[in-house]
Amino acid sequence: MNKLVKILPAFGLVLAAAFAFAFTEPVSVNEEPLFGTPDEGITWVRVNDPQNPVNYQCDQGSESCLYTDEDLGSPAGPMDSKFILQ
Repeated sequence: MNKLVKILPAFGLVLAAAFAFAFTEPVSVNEEPLFGTPDEGITWVRVNDPQNPVNYQCDQGSESCLYTDEDLGSPAGPMDSKFILQ
């Protein structure tokens, strides 16, 4: 019984670490890049670059706010918004 009592704190730490890993949402390092264009495709801005975050908003408009490539042919969302830098 004494041995069990001695290892109980270590077991608790291992169990807590296992729960922390099990219920933590993974952070994707290779997240698909998303681009926005404030001028209908002339210039492009990567909005989810971890080293250079961009402040933007999607306002009502007649195009897509974000794209998966730097072209107007791969929208990443509904086609009723407009990308605006802030």
